[in-house]
Amino acid sequence: MLVNIKTEYLGDETDPDCLNHALRALDALGADKIGEWGAVAGSQDITRITFQVGPASEGDAVELTIETYMGVQLSGPRRWVDAIAREALRPEGTPGLRAPVFCLIGLRPAMAVATPEGGLDILALDWKTCRFERDMNLLQAVLSPRDEDVTFLDSREFRHQVEKLRKQSEG
Repeated sequence: MLVNIKTEYLGDETDPDCLNHALRALDALGADKIGEWGAVAGSQDITRITFQVGPASEGDAVELTIETYMGVQLSGPRRWVDAIAREALRPEGTPGLRAPVFCLIGLRPAMAVATPEGGLDILALDWKTCRFERDMNLLQAVLSPRDEDVTFLDSREFRHQVEKLRKQSEG
């Protein structure tokens, strides 16, 4: 599967708020830090931090790079880079859904994710393929559950539930 990779410039490495906004955005999207690397060579200082975004089985990782003279940059699959950059560059206090939202609707994992255009998609686990597919029929259940059996989860528990269901479907 080809992944559309993108690099987005988030700001100057000397801006004290830039890195904080980027880390806040990654946290809001449920990203988990999975690695960090750094080096200094003369006047050049570089740090690369890798984050897992979305379910681990999807293999989506983004890299946050802080480099002298190059600034703060984010690289990875376009859908995640766009969502993280939009959140990081959004002025504090601006209203908007803090996507993604992770939940189980009954036993079915679903999530609300930001689109590159600033909208919202609902992705739910397809029982046949065990992959996430768009299902806007679940919008009401995810955003304002009433009678539905909806359990909201943090990103780590969500990934755990998805992996468990995928293993069950294999065996």
